[in-house]
This record gives sequence, structure tokens and C-alpha cells, in this order.
Amino acid sequence: MESERLALIARAELTVILCGPTPNLWWEIDHVFMSVPPRRVVLIVPERGKRTRVVEQQLEKRLRCPGAFQENPSERTFVGWLLGRNQTLGKTMCFADDWTPTMYPIRRVSAVEIVPNVMVRPFSAYGAPLEITFQQVFARLDLPWTPAGPSRVIAIILAVTFGWLGGHLFYLGERRRALRYLMFFWTMVPIFVSLYDATRLVLMDGDEFERRYKAPVRRRAVHLKTGA
Repeated sequence: MESERLALIARAELTVILCGPTPNLWWEIDHVFMSVPPRRVVLIVPERGKRTRVVEQQLEKRLRCPGAFQENPSERTFVGWLLGRNQTLGKTMCFADDWTPTMYPIRRVSAVEIVPNVMVRPFSAYGAPLEITFQQVFARLDLPWTPAGPSRVIAIILAVTFGWLGGHLFYLGERRRALRYLMFFWTMVPIFVSLYDATRLVLMDGDEFERRYKAPVRRRAVHLKTGA
């Protein structure tokens, strides 16, 4: 089992280590740090209250970078003002070629830019925050980033509820069709057409939906303001 794990680490394009108070953590970190280039290593520290800071201090000591996991107070944003103080779900850390660390907090709500990510994965509490954080990590490591495509469930819901205004089409990126729905909503015709669209989405094969509405690969991600 250990040999298989080591072989996987050696072949991996990126090694992500979930850090916590477990005995095997330090063996894995020491082995990865000795055998994997710095730019292929990412650490994730989930927020677990007081235990989190203990793990962070141990990692800072291992990295010989005191305060590496400490974040600066973030700027208040409009979304943060509406929903309350930004909640930190954890922290990620990537490295430069000389093992210089860069920390990115994983936030539930950090900026208006995260709203589309929430819409793509509305039923996952950690999906959108992790995606927006790893988008920044990939940009830092100069790796191509493929954003998650739209959710078929959300598209169906929008087709049934706001389809007469072209809501599902705006969500799926079909803006020209959406504008036609919006221009002629007063005729009531878009109501029936959107119900047809909802039925078509329900019956559509999952692979076909992914092919049709798959998000394009981005070579560089957009950096959002963080407490790094």
C-alpha cells in the first residue's frame, strides 16, 4: 500500500495534502517535501476551531516560516456586509520554487465574483469557496484552470420558474435566445417554450449536457482580493 501511494505521488501533477491532527500527517509531509518539487505541493488546513491553530503552528515550524498561516483582516465587501462577516472555512498554501509559501483563505463569501460559482454548485457548502480558492492557487502555480460548468438542476429550475424571461438561457450562456424570450414574454409564448426547454433538459443525457455547456479552459485565473 505504501509503495502504491509513493508511486502515485511521484506521478501526480499536483499533490494536495489535507492537514489535520493525525499521526501519519508528518510522515506524508516530510516525504512529499523531500521528493516532490515545491510548485507541485498544496496544503489544505480545514477550520476546526482551536485545533486548527495548533496544526498551523506545527506546519509553520516545519516550514520555518513563523506566521505563514496568519491572515490580514480582509476588506469588507458589499456581499459580506449583506450576509455578515466573511467566514473562513480553512486555508490553502502553495509554494514557489524556493519553498516560499503563499496562503489563500477559503471563504464562504469573499466577493461578488463568487456568486456565479455558488450558482454552479448551489447545494455544496464548500464547493464554491474551494473552487474560487483553487482558481487563485492554479494561477499562482501557472497551471491551466477549467471552471466548473453550469448545473443541469439549476438550469431546469430556472426554466420552470423564470424561463418565460429567459432565465435558464442566460444561465447557460445562450444570450441571444434569452433576449428573444425577454422581448416577447408579453405574448405568453415563452412560457410554453420554456416548459419545453425544461423537459428537454430533464431528458438530455448527462454527457451531452456537459459537452454542450462545458466551460472553456482558462490559462490564467483572475486573482481576487484575499487576506494572504
